[in-house]
Amino acid sequence: QFGKPIGSFQLIQEKITDMYLKIENMRNMIYSAAADIDEGKSARISSAMCKYYCARALFEVADDAMQVLGGIGYTNDHRVSRVWRDARANRIGGGTDEIMIHILGRQLLKQFG
Repeated sequence: QFGKPIGSFQLIQEKITDMYLKIENMRNMIYSAAADIDEGKSARISSAMCKYYCARALFEVADDAMQVLGGIGYTNDHRVSRVWRDARANRIGGGTDEIMIHILGRQLLKQFG
């Protein structure tokens, strides 16, 4: 863009850094929930947190990727548009954000309330 690599722009660097942080956080939450299950612990809180956070973070990462790519990211020919659509559907399937918050709130109050 403007004769420069797109990665040389600070806003793009910030978006990419934020995307990477979210991806790493998602990975860690998934491993943590899986470890709870492997160890025979209750995974009600960790799995609900994982579903809630990861679904939202994935959508944000896909949305930012589409923004970085500009118009080409929005076309059906680009895989980012598919990831964006799938990420949006993931926030509904298996329990909406609101349902996950309800489950989390109830479980947290049981554990700490």
